[in-house]
Amino acid sequence: MAYKYGQTVVTFLVLSAVACAAFASESTRRSNDDIVLLKGKQLFIDDYIIDEMHGVTKVLNRSVKHPKNPLVVPDLPWEKNSFYANGSAIYDSRDKLFKIWVHLWKHQGDELAATIGLYGYLTSTDGVDWRKPVINRAEQSNRVLAPAGTNSFSGQGILLDAFEKDSARRYKMIYTNNPDKGSAKY
Repeated sequence: MAYKYGQTVVTFLVLSAVACAAFASESTRRSNDDIVLLKGKQLFIDDYIIDEMHGVTKVLNRSVKHPKNPLVVPDLPWEKNSFYANGSAIYDSRDKLFKIWVHLWKHQGDELAATIGLYGYLTSTDGVDWRKPVINRAEQSNRVLAPAGTNSFSGQGILLDAFEKDSARRYKMIYTNNPDKGSAKY
């Protein structure tokens, strides 16, 4: 990811969504070292599940920035003086939406060092045009609030649980927390 202070180039959003979709269909190994092929597309970055290749060449093409880049910018009032950093990108085939939970770092004063971490939610039907739906009714924003009793809310990661029967619990979040408000220990 490359960015300029004040304007963020967010190529990582689309690349993250593609990588997550590919990872979700990637093959895995069992403990007995048998290869398990999953239904759907396979990603062939390495030779992990390729037994033989004759008359073909693998080519990993260089990514190209979209002409509309940056695709998303922090333009809401709560995002003022912030830039997008890491996040979780998932394609939800049931909802037919790309979904991104993105970590924002907010500047304070003239310092370039980010001092406040925030978390936002974005959706897209095509991975190019992004919306910031209102999920936080109290603030009327797309801001994801930390769970109650959380201090030092950071390192968020979102997972889609394909086996969860309760549709309200399909998404799981992992994050770091520092409940004693002392120095964070990792």
